[in-house]
Amino acid sequence: MKLSMHIGALAGCIAVSLGGLAVAVWVLVSGMPGREGIDAMFLLVIGLAFAAFFGVYPVRTLRRRKSAVNSPKTEVRSDRTAKA
Repeated sequence: MKLSMHIGALAGCIAVSLGGLAVAVWVLVSGMPGREGIDAMFLLVIGLAFAAFFGVYPVRTLRRRKSAVNSPKTEVRSDRTAKA
């Protein structure tokens, strides 16, 4: 499949992943774990989990696309042309 077919899914996954990272940073910077306790830690874990889960798809897709572009094209030879 072409990368252009996946652009909506890539954009959505990137947005959710960055949002999860933003939540995790916000929780840490605002000092919520000291005030809120276990609730803030739960929010931190959920933010990091969303970033990890939704960040896998764009990374895997872009790596696959990059390796497909960089791989050399190989010719398929039949037995007759290989011996000649």
